[in-house]
Amino acid sequence: MPQSISVILVGLGNVGRKVMRLLSEKEEWLRRRYDLEFRVVGAADSSGAAIAVATGERPVFGSAPRAPALDLKAILALKEAGQGIAALPAFGRAGLSAQEMIEKTGAGVLIEMSPTNLRDGQPGLGCVTAAIEKGMHVVLANKGPLVLDYPRLAEAARKK
Repeated sequence: MPQSISVILVGLGNVGRKVMRLLSEKEEWLRRRYDLEFRVVGAADSSGAAIAVATGERPVFGSAPRAPALDLKAILALKEAGQGIAALPAFGRAGLSAQEMIEKTGAGVLIEMSPTNLRDGQPGLGCVTAAIEKGMHVVLANKGPLVLDYPRLAEAARKK
């Protein structure tokens, strides 16, 4: 029985979609070669960001938390059709922020790929902070949180 690793994906743009494709395409190979199974139990995107940016508000992320795992092919089809994750049938939730999803979902790993915001680091900084506080492993494609708050994040990670 493979070791199961639960993952949350935040940011489903170009990088996020590539990560989903790789996890989907390499699923059997990862199981055979490393005896690992990656289960995406939550995903969030900024499908409401254009309105939020225009009004000066922070984006509210649509989220889709689920266990045991989300269907990556269904999410990819949704994104390719130009829709946000909140439109995912049965599991999408508009208005649930990525940070709230992290706090409510018992995942072991956060892969943070949201667009870099060098003014306040959000939503990435909040997501990374929440994940570290929960004792999760964190992988960052978005370096904004590190640029803005590395000393605090490093100290919080050392304490966990």
